[in-house]
Amino acid sequence: MYVASNEVMSKQVGRKALIFLTDGEDEGSRLKLKDAIEAAQKADTICYVLLLSDPQFRSNPGDMRELAEQTGGRLISVNRPEKMGEAFDQIQAQISLTFAGIKPVTGEAGIGEDGPNIPIKQHTRTRPIGAG
Repeated sequence: MYVASNEVMSKQVGRKALIFLTDGEDEGSRLKLKDAIEAAQKADTICYVLLLSDPQFRSNPGDMRELAEQTGGRLISVNRPEKMGEAFDQIQAQISLTFAGIKPVTGEAGIGEDGPNIPIKQHTRTRPIGAG
């Protein structure tokens, strides 16, 4: 998280967003969560977290919730693979609101639960990596 914000996003101009897909477990970071949050804030980067959960494995939303909230993003719990598209739709809608200057809802929402219904559709075009 720190490297993405400090070494990549800080070199980009304007407001940015990062989307992390994670179970929330820290696997040996050398830096603290506070460092990642500060780097994202300094780089003017909003962090969205898709917390992937499976009943067979542990997930830890604590630090990821704080990262999302402190950077203006949100944590979305995804407990079934078929809900991934819905999670990205929510992030896309929230990014559209944010970049239009409308204050979005921050915090945590669960997919498949009563998350916000944001009636905005944005069409994006993807390019292969390395394409100009």
